[in-house]
Amino acid sequence: MPGDTAKARTAVEAAQRLGLPNDPWITYSRALLDLFDGAFHEAATRLSSESWEALETQLYFVPKALLQAQIYGLMNQPQLERSHYDSARKMVEARVQQRPEEAMVHSSLGIAYAGLGRKQDAIREGKAGVNFMPVSKDAYRGFYRVEELARIYVMVGNYEAAISQPEYLMSIPGDLGVGGLRLDPAWKPLRNHPRFQELLRRYAG
Repeated sequence: MPGDTAKARTAVEAAQRLGLPNDPWITYSRALLDLFDGAFHEAATRLSSESWEALETQLYFVPKALLQAQIYGLMNQPQLERSHYDSARKMVEARVQQRPEEAMVHSSLGIAYAGLGRKQDAIREGKAGVNFMPVSKDAYRGFYRVEELARIYVMVGNYEAAISQPEYLMSIPGDLGVGGLRLDPAWKPLRNHPRFQELLRRYAG
């Protein structure tokens, strides 16, 4: 059923059994599923024992500290949240200096800035991620830059702009679905907004 994490957990566990026990993607995916299920302590514990510093794929650049910061925010531990956002900021700023046209790094930096309350910097970096990799240039990778811009808008409280992004993304091919919008706590601030509720109804079938 939409919004159920059981099948996703089965797939991740199968990948782990196939020889990827230490792959950062496995830990990252399992931590996300813990977040979707509201198991924040489990997610934090899972990540704390990992040695990798960042997950890097063709779609994402996610410092472990960035994900930990989001978890600590959900656990209402503001000091740990802020310190991890700042650690992530330092890592990603260094990466931007090395690769200034790498779109996914700008998106990641925007999220770190948003977590630190640097609203204008966050939006600037989120938009830079979209501009360096627009959907018109690469429909696959560009999709995720728009999604991360939406997350930035949510974090800085710009809900109207935030909702416009999934409205667009749900109208084109991609893997953002109603289940994720309902389960992912990143979207929680939007869930009572009439436009967001209408978006969920429109694509629920």
